[in-house]
Amino acid sequence: MKYVELPNQVVQQIKEYIEVQPFLKKFPNKVIRDDIFSILEENGCIVVYYPFANEENDGFHTERVVNDKIISVVYINTAKYVEKQIYAAAHELGHVWDVCNFIKKKLNLETLDEEVVMNRFAAELLMPQEYFIDTTCIKYRELRLDSSKMSMDDFYRIVACLMNVFLVPYKAVICRLHEMELIDLDVCNNLLAEDDTIIDKFIEEGAYGRLRRPSMKKGIKDMPELLKLAESQGTLSKDKITAIRNKLGIPDIVQDKQVIKMNDKISKEMA
Repeated sequence: MKYVELPNQVVQQIKEYIEVQPFLKKFPNKVIRDDIFSILEENGCIVVYYPFANEENDGFHTERVVNDKIISVVYINTAKYVEKQIYAAAHELGHVWDVCNFIKKKLNLETLDEEVVMNRFAAELLMPQEYFIDTTCIKYRELRLDSSKMSMDDFYRIVACLMNVFLVPYKAVICRLHEMELIDLDVCNNLLAEDDTIIDKFIEEGAYGRLRRPSMKKGIKDMPELLKLAESQGTLSKDKITAIRNKLGIPDIVQDKQVIKMNDKISKEMA
């Protein structure tokens, strides 16, 4: 993997596109982390969580026609580390919003590498510039480093810290350090060529418990309720519903008809 530069005007358009999004008001420091999944869902996407163990992709996006409407479906590979799931979700959000074509039209460009644009979109969305630089400087001072030199171990400690703060993958942080002009392109590419397991011991040292762990989550938001509705309306056969429940690990909970009498004091408090 080598880092691919984008023209400054394209980067500026990505930043401006993100800055006007209303959901950012919910995040005072603009750090989204795993809230990216709810952002996808709030933007009309069906998000499917499933551990595709033998699949290289961290996630992908398709479109389906449902009741004569085009619906975006984003698949998240939960067999991957959580930080990779988050980055994939941000990347796919850029596809859902068709950010690349928006920028091409805005700048009157004939061609633009969509995947490169989506990666930069994900970086700008998940690692906002000001907070990213501030966090880097804070960790740098915490390590009491000499401004003229830094050991590779201390560099990896900073990278692990940034991964933990923003919940993003190792290589995404390396690219972002270059984008913020904190490392040059040759250093960036050399680091990207490394096996990213080099960061594992520094994650363990920092006790960053959320990193390098797959969630193995299965499901779709509100799927149990949707299956109950489909069953009651007869839109899916019982065999099909059972197969979906088994595939996604969704239990068929039968409503208990027993009741429990609350004492008068509790009943009044809850009234």
